[in-house]
Amino acid sequence: MFGYFERLLDPYPEAAPSAPPRGFFPFLWWCSQGLRPYLLATTLLTAFIGAFEALLFSMMGSIVDWLGKVEPAQLWA
Repeated sequence: MFGYFERLLDPYPEAAPSAPPRGFFPFLWWCSQGLRPYLLATTLLTAFIGAFEALLFSMMGSIVDWLGKVEPAQLWA
């Protein structure tokens, strides 16, 4: 499994890299050359999972509210 992820990006490209740019954000953009599609996919999937978790907590809150309104004797009736 690790071999698949190790083959996604060549750690030693044939072309010699140019000098990194000055500045923090231009440097990060320069360093992410080859990783950008994977970083975008990771960002989108993380956002989707976070939204799904928020939906689950909302549903759980609705169930707790519903259980608070039901009499204990009528819960399984």
